[in-house]
Amino acid sequence: MPGDTSQELLGQAVTTEAAAQLRETLGLDRPAILRYFEWIFGLLTGDLGYSHVSDRPVANLVAERLPNSLTLAAITMAITIPLALGLGSVAAIWRGSIFDRAISSAAIMLVSPNETAILHRKGLRVRRE
Repeated sequence: MPGDTSQELLGQAVTTEAAAQLRETLGLDRPAILRYFEWIFGLLTGDLGYSHVSDRPVANLVAERLPNSLTLAAITMAITIPLALGLGSVAAIWRGSIFDRAISSAAIMLVSPNETAILHRKGLRVRRE
């Protein structure tokens, strides 16, 4: 089966019985909707699950990386919020001027490629109709 978790974890030479046993152990033999609601309930109770790739609880993985992510977010906000407010205020004062158009155009050009790049990085394509 394409994308079979048991085959990914055990390798291509896995026996049918071993794959079935692992699917049962991981709960992959239960309906997806049931597993989804169990996952949601786990999130609400603080259980983020277990990473079979890292062989550790997901909460530990998140906790390790959260300080760096929050630091990066804080630095980004400390730079972009004052810059956006300042440029936006100046553009609003000189509404309709070349400066206003330049700021608006630059903002659109700086934001738009990022969304497209994320889609392409994930292997998705933007469909134009």
